[in-house]
Amino acid sequence: MEPFDVVVPQFRHAKERWPEAPTLATHYDAVVKSYESSAYGIIGSVKSFIECVCLTILGEFGKASPSDASTTLLLGEALRALGLDSGRGASKLGKLLSAHNKMADALNEMRNEHDPVAHGKDGFLDALTTNECRAFLVTADTILTLIL
Repeated sequence: MEPFDVVVPQFRHAKERWPEAPTLATHYDAVVKSYESSAYGIIGSVKSFIECVCLTILGEFGKASPSDASTTLLLGEALRALGLDSGRGASKLGKLLSAHNKMADALNEMRNEHDPVAHGKDGFLDALTTNECRAFLVTADTILTLIL
């Protein structure tokens, strides 16, 4: 198995971007541990990491975080704080941002369907394949690339 930081380097870059954010470092460690231990809980860990990055950005810009927000909503708020608003796909950048929002939606859907601890699911569900985990991680890494 390739090292985590080789497969998805933006997770480490995000952690290094905000070294004073202990919760982000904790989420990073959880994602790496999940990756190294056959991916149990990796979907929830990845989703939490992206949400933590978004919340960190909102805090950095003095923006209130929406309560009970989805990953997609948090991503949108973080992108607005960074001056990147999708404009509903009206421009080439808008189309790119819209695609990233769709990826965030997909992460939510995958977590709800496949994460063994999502929404009280039992522990007898089938584990994700290596390729499914890689696709999930690369999607999250792509979102982090845009944010960073």
